Amino acid sequence: MNPIEKLISAITGNDYLIIPLVAILVFVVAYLWADRIIIWLRDRSLGQRAEVLRLMELMFVETDEKKVTLMMMASSFGLGALVFLALWPNVIWGLVIGSVITIAMWSVPKIIFQYLWEKRCGAFTDQMVDGMTLMANGVKAGLSVQQCMERVKDNMANPISQEFGLVLSEIQVGRGMADAL
Repeated sequence: MNPIEKLISAITGNDYLIIPLVAILVFVVAYLWADRIIIWLRDRSLGQRAEVLRLMELMFVETDEKKVTLMMMASSFGLGALVFLALWPNVIWGLVIGSVITIAMWSVPKIIFQYLWEKRCGAFTDQMVDGMTLMANGVKAGLSVQQCMERVKDNMANPISQEFGLVLSEIQVGRGMADAL
């Protein structure tokens, strides 16, 4: 038996050596990878928050950053904890499936708000023909462009009403028509 085989058999035959060695190896790996793991976890969880807030702002949904953070944490960690508790007698399966669901749910709020933004853009595009027809009829009747925009804002539903209302409020503040658009 060579010296390496003797060392391996001595280590594997003694539980008092295996447990500290495994603990030291886990510590070293965790220490070396901790920064990367923490950055990855932050990007996957709270890193999505900025995009969700941007999409909410584009859709004129006013909210607090803390509320968005709580919503995102509750949807990911809360659901993961519920799955863990539902699978309680099997702790290993509960940890594995709960962790997978937690990680998967980090991206769900961003996906939902991207879907809502695309739906809003589609609705705006669909309403644009009716809005332009309403404005063209107003101009033919002798109204100014601003009065026609007010008619569109008053007579049509969101999102075109919100967008035209935003342009009109910019004009009322004193910006020019080209700048407001």
